Amino acid sequence: MINVHSTCRTLEERSKAKNKIDVSRDDCPIRHLEHVMATVSFDYSRCRGAVEVYLISPSGTKVVLLPKRYNDAFITHSNPGTFTWTYKVVHLWGENPIGKWKVLLKVDSMIVSAELKEWYLTLYGTSSNPIKG
Repeated sequence: MINVHSTCRTLEERSKAKNKIDVSRDDCPIRHLEHVMATVSFDYSRCRGAVEVYLISPSGTKVVLLPKRYNDAFITHSNPGTFTWTYKVVHLWGENPIGKWKVLLKVDSMIVSAELKEWYLTLYGTSSNPIKG
């Protein structure tokens, strides 16, 4: 298990790399993922269910962590707040975790605004190929 974090930094750093985490070979002995735990925290202006969250692996695989949710957007959570949740991702099984990871927030700017506060990954896997044994 490897923990990798991205937290709020100075404004300059935030605008450049807040939504990216670079996993290097020196930091991570894993070469084949089993699963990933992604914890994402963001502030929203209202209608939190109108915010979608995506994780993009170094291989370019785009995973939906949080889809748009109508009932959560317009009925139960219409006030501003902070949303923090941990997602288990098995869609990336077998991928190499080395490289740049990205998290993206997608919003309908007519309904809501959102800002990523922090996020981190916990990677689970093995150094040897599980298919070859």
